Amino acid sequence: MERAAKEENIGALKADLAKAASLVLADFRGLPVKVDTGVRREFRLNGCRYQVVKNTLLGRAVKGTPMEGIESMLAGPTAIAYSFEDPAAPAKIAEQVRLGGSGKWGEPGARNGESWAWPGGQGRSWPG
Repeated sequence: MERAAKEENIGALKADLAKAASLVLADFRGLPVKVDTGVRREFRLNGCRYQVVKNTLLGRAVKGTPMEGIESMLAGPTAIAYSFEDPAAPAKIAEQVRLGGSGKWGEPGARNGESWAWPGGQGRSWPG
């Protein structure tokens, strides 16, 4: 990605995060693609935005926003979900994913006989 494109992406993300009511960070490793697609749809239907971001770009984007300080939580592959209206919406959906979703997103809430979740069973959120 060229520097100008990176700066444009950072600016757009910074503008969104400055207006966001909440932010959920998640390590999405191990989440099956079919489930991820359903999760993305669920976030959209609930007025949330969900995207995979590079940690360095996210760290730069939060500077000067109320979310500044989350940089210490940025490790591994990171997906973010945020809402402009309902601060609880991203966390509620992320928690459903963490608990397995009961097949809600096109696949049983199990993988290899075990419950699947955000890796480590953890999402990280702000405020929180």
